[in-house]
Amino acid sequence: MSFGVGVDDREWFHKPQSGGGRPAAGSAGAVVLVLLAVALLGWRVGLAQHLPGYRAGAIVRAGGVVTPSLYPANDQWAAWLAPETVCPGGERVDAQPRLEGTTMLCLINYARGRQGLPALVLTSVLDNASWAKAQDIVRCGRFEHTACGKAGNQDATDAGYVGAFGENLYAAEGAQTAPRVALDGWLNSPEHRENLFRPEWRTAGLAALHGATFDRFRNAVIWVSEFGDH
Repeated sequence: MSFGVGVDDREWFHKPQSGGGRPAAGSAGAVVLVLLAVALLGWRVGLAQHLPGYRAGAIVRAGGVVTPSLYPANDQWAAWLAPETVCPGGERVDAQPRLEGTTMLCLINYARGRQGLPALVLTSVLDNASWAKAQDIVRCGRFEHTACGKAGNQDATDAGYVGAFGENLYAAEGAQTAPRVALDGWLNSPEHRENLFRPEWRTAGLAALHGATFDRFRNAVIWVSEFGDH
């Protein structure tokens, strides 16, 4: 069995145009701005990096068989990963979609809780946008926020969402597709961790598209995690 992991190289985040407060729900054509590391506001949309093999160098030996570890050696974010007793199914790769999403939300909220941040609530609008983004990636074969040439937030606005918005992507094969492992990938990426821990987030959308084939991935899972401020 082959394994691969891909974490898009940057998070995607934007705020609605300032002035006059937050646009009313259902308004269209809002100008979006994306956070830059070196400027208060500006574009920050990164291309995907497909990382061959495991991102972790740790090796586990059992019965003479060498297998890569699910997590990086000396993982500095291990304490932010909820234990199985708190978020059951964290390392399952065969759970039903509803349970899989419940587990990932539990994991995200546990990590945010350790940062003193509010828990997120799933919304159907951002859930629909997450599924649309995962399908875009497969349909156009591009593991990036702007798959199919769309703006990074277009799936969210098409679903009816208006407001500040963030998105993290993750793709993997085999055991690396488990929700707890995917979250650990985001936690170990500074840009994705920053997105995950933004204090303004109140809502979320999640998708885990199984059986995806694109680029170097075969039978992969694409995780899409979206965030909103209302």
